[in-house]
Amino acid sequence: MNAVKMHFQRGLRVGTPGWGLEEGEKTLGADVIYSALFHASMELYGEALPGDLRISSGFPFVEDALFFPRPMLPLKVLEDATLRLKWGKAVKELDFLEHRWFIEWLRDGNVDLDRAISSREDLRKAVRTMTRPRVALDRFDNGSSLYFSSEQRFRPGSGLFCLVSCPDGTWQKLKALFRFMGETGIGGEKSSGVGSFEVEFCTVDVPEPGGDEPCVNLAPVIPAIDDIAYLRAYELKERGGWVWSPRAPAARKKKVSVIAEGSVFARPVTGGIVNVAPDGWPHEVLRYGLGLYARVG
Repeated sequence: MNAVKMHFQRGLRVGTPGWGLEEGEKTLGADVIYSALFHASMELYGEALPGDLRISSGFPFVEDALFFPRPMLPLKVLEDATLRLKWGKAVKELDFLEHRWFIEWLRDGNVDLDRAISSREDLRKAVRTMTRPRVALDRFDNGSSLYFSSEQRFRPGSGLFCLVSCPDGTWQKLKALFRFMGETGIGGEKSSGVGSFEVEFCTVDVPEPGGDEPCVNLAPVIPAIDDIAYLRAYELKERGGWVWSPRAPAARKKKVSVIAEGSVFARPVTGGIVNVAPDGWPHEVLRYGLGLYARVG
């Protein structure tokens, strides 16, 4: 599967739900990437993104090691009471797994928990959260107010990557869009240079489900009512945010619940793209929630 590695030069600001800027996300949601791609496509090509595009969220990488969300799947090795006592808590605290251990986890195979857990230290050293003081000036009287904003900082050779599934013709256009995004930036605080990145393209071996095979999602999914029956293990996240327009003052988007990355489905579901524009807003505001999956087994 095609992958895009984003090497951030001055950090990345992606907010969490709430009013403050002191907290930040550890990943870059597929909906955020899709929104940035959509705007880039309108600027470069004057057209919307094709419907055959599927993208994952942005997950961390360190050099050649790619980290994926921990699947919400049980491991047979932890059925042993002694091993469960030794590793159970550490496993629950794992947010990400290196690619090889992620694949083995999907197969319920020979996951070396000692090495899988210790690789977390490499990730911690490469990615850190900084909280920076900032000053806002009132536009009327130049009065100043202090606030704090958190951002992710990455060691050289590390950053975030996302997976892309699309036809070859679409992929060539997307490469140009990602390069454009790298110059303009993604996430918050772009006016300060935060969110700009250098891009690197590669391929990653990810087993894709076919038909009715069980799978783990790699992007937040907005399910249809009928899709809920296929959920086996999942976490819900709330997505919100702000929207601006030249024709209206800033306002909050409508909130929507999504199925978080790493959740388990009995079979792939399509998901959806929904309009989250505030009531009375002059145009649609779309929230991406289509599924991209890795096969279980």
